[in-house]
Amino acid sequence: LPFDVEMEQKAAPFAHGLVCAHMRGFDLEVCLTHLEPHSSAIRAKEAAIIARHAAAAQHGVILLGDLNTLSPLDAEEHAAINLIDVISSGKRSKQLLAKFATKGKARSHAIDYRPMQTLLDVP
Repeated sequence: LPFDVEMEQKAAPFAHGLVCAHMRGFDLEVCLTHLEPHSSAIRAKEAAIIARHAAAAQHGVILLGDLNTLSPLDAEEHAAINLIDVISSGKRSKQLLAKFATKGKARSHAIDYRPMQTLLDVP
């Protein structure tokens, strides 16, 4: 299919990059990305850029790739299995907390749903 690249990001905050292409002859743009695998805070920045682009697009946008994030649509299940406790207690807890959690008051942690919520909020 012929396409036109609408957006390309190869620099920070993107760890691996982003490319969005409008598919000629279709009212559709396809964006491909691999979001930051180690930091929820950086993924939130990447998601905000993608969300601004999608919100301004003149056609539908589909996002594909490795988003490395947890969805608030699964929050009930995460709570049921005490996912934050599981993440906080393993051998790789430091890495997993950086990847999936935010630090609250008194060193408490919570699942960071910001990256996915930002994407879900795009009209």
